[in-house]
Amino acid sequence: MRASNYYRTAEFFLHGNPTDPRILETWGKSRNTFRQAIQLMDTLVEQVEIAYEGTYLPGYFYRVDDLQRPTLMVHGGFDSTG
Repeated sequence: MRASNYYRTAEFFLHGNPTDPRILETWGKSRNTFRQAIQLMDTLVEQVEIAYEGTYLPGYFYRVDDLQRPTLMVHGGFDSTG
């Protein structure tokens, strides 16, 4: 999880030059290390696809337990981790 956050932080500061080719590469490393980290967590985290205007948005569902409960969807801004 720490590696993912380091990559996320580095990617954020690359946006001074929107054409910097390191942006997508660094973002991908952040996402990949995050996905590796969730496999090691005690909490079940499921990768999901949320239908949106003819396509989908990738997301993560953090399941607390097996009870049926309302689900809260949170969409962060530009500088958030998703």
